[in-house]
Amino acid sequence: MKSIIMIFISLLMCYNYSFADTLTVKQDGSGTHTYIMQAIVNVLDGDVIIVYPGIYNENINFIGRNFTLASTYLINPIDSIRYNTIIDGGGLSSCIRMVNGE
Repeated sequence: MKSIIMIFISLLMCYNYSFADTLTVKQDGSGTHTYIMQAIVNVLDGDVIIVYPGIYNENINFIGRNFTLASTYLINPIDSIRYNTIIDGGGLSSCIRMVNGE
């Protein structure tokens, strides 16, 4: 079942990639953005935001947008990517908020 879900997600992402822009979040400044929330502010519905490994000290809000947020694990499924791509909200509130019908 897990394999079927991963195949479905991969196909869905391929479909999205063909019609959507991809924004990249890299802390070293080599991506389109250095913070996840910066990318969210600039994303359009249907776009994809790929977050590279690192610890992102921020609280993000999807602000009513309809997009895909994923780590590079989506492209390269290596466990170390999952464990090294972290959103740390600092205990202030939820790390990710979706409160506007996203």
